[in-house]
Amino acid sequence: MGGDDLKPILYNATETLFDSYGLGEMSANKATVTRERNGNYSLYIEYPVGGSLTPLFKQDMRIKADAGVRTKNQTFYISRIVKDSSHVIKIYAKHISHLTETMGIVHGTTAVGDANAALARWSESLVGGVEFRTWSDIETEGKASWTVDKFRTAREALGGVEGSILDVWGGEYEFDNTTIRLHKQLGRKLRQFCSMGEIFYQLRKMKIRNLVIHLFILMPAILQKLMKVEGRPTQYLLPYLKR
Repeated sequence: MGGDDLKPILYNATETLFDSYGLGEMSANKATVTRERNGNYSLYIEYPVGGSLTPLFKQDMRIKADAGVRTKNQTFYISRIVKDSSHVIKIYAKHISHLTETMGIVHGTTAVGDANAALARWSESLVGGVEFRTWSDIETEGKASWTVDKFRTAREALGGVEGSILDVWGGEYEFDNTTIRLHKQLGRKLRQFCSMGEIFYQLRKMKIRNLVIHLFILMPAILQKLMKVEGRPTQYLLPYLKR
């Protein structure tokens, strides 16, 4: 996510309330949030060298920025600042959830039950200065044990290592500031056949008739199922089936 609609706000490293505009809004040349499934969650900013906030930038300072429709007002911390000859300052920041990479977990902690219970056990066993709340809708029962020789950080107990919560219970993480949710499935699952029907509807609007005919020849089974789907796109299949 990025563009003109992303307006980061800079805060001191010790800020915890975020109930003001902090040190000010960053009039960035570029601001982009990157999220990888169950992985990297970062913010990249290019800020003009002559900007009013330039003298203030330091590592570990907090930045607030939106990261999508579901995750507004997210907290990031500056991990790297690069000043070069291009007249911009490049700021690399990580989502606050990445602080779990600097935190530990009590040696020998064992989690038993569903994913919600496992995350709660993980949270209460953290060693570090940040408190994380957790939630999950995964009801599968499981068991995991975390020792410091195999799980060097709290982040590894969440995922990426054999025996982690993600490895045992599965799912997909959603990091929302200091709340960590593990979903069976993140987002809404759309019916495939309705989506296919919409594709044929759009093809007809574009008058790509030959392509539609070839698709019919190659996918008779899909077409039979499409005819059973209720909804607007289905009616546009009938003229082609008669040809």
